[in-house]
Amino acid sequence: MPAPLEIMVGPAEVWVAPPGTEFPKIDAAPTGNWSLIGTLGSQNYGENGVIIRFSRTTNSIRVAGATTPRKHIITETGFQVEFTVIDATPEQLALGFGLDPDAIDEVAADVGTAGEQSFGLPDDPVPFARAVLVRVPQSPLMEGGNTQIEIPMANQVGNAEGSFAKADAFQLTHIWDAVKTDQPIAIFRVQSAAAQSGD
Repeated sequence: MPAPLEIMVGPAEVWVAPPGTEFPKIDAAPTGNWSLIGTLGSQNYGENGVIIRFSRTTNSIRVAGATTPRKHIITETGFQVEFTVIDATPEQLALGFGLDPDAIDEVAADVGTAGEQSFGLPDDPVPFARAVLVRVPQSPLMEGGNTQIEIPMANQVGNAEGSFAKADAFQLTHIWDAVKTDQPIAIFRVQSAAAQSGD
């Protein structure tokens, strides 16, 4: 992306892995247990792209002798990643409904029997959790760098609602909502220089 680098324009992609999975280095592709959401990543995301949201609820302490608050107290915080996935493969549908894709049942085709994949919608009070990685192939500090947001644990809490219609593609909204761990709820990393080769 040509200068000015601080203005970032373009899509991000979202990856998930079991909680506790090590996040990839800023200059390395996600591998191992990391799975890309959307078969083709951002080519399966809606036009609104990947929205990140840091919410705060505050309580204002007001006193009789002043018209402005004397103090603010933060009572709630939250961090969410929201995007729409246009991908009706069973694995992506399962994620959109808040289910582990490993829970998909598969029946192989046989003589007189059609092959199929199926899954039941989750009704467990404990929601499905994943570590979430948002990767942007740009850096405000260098050409050809990356920016990434790391969420150690989040639940898919988006209400799954899609429409089969002639005028638009079927799509489900993901809202990955960070939950408390022993780490910050989200970590931003920005690549500032390329790795040096050792001699």
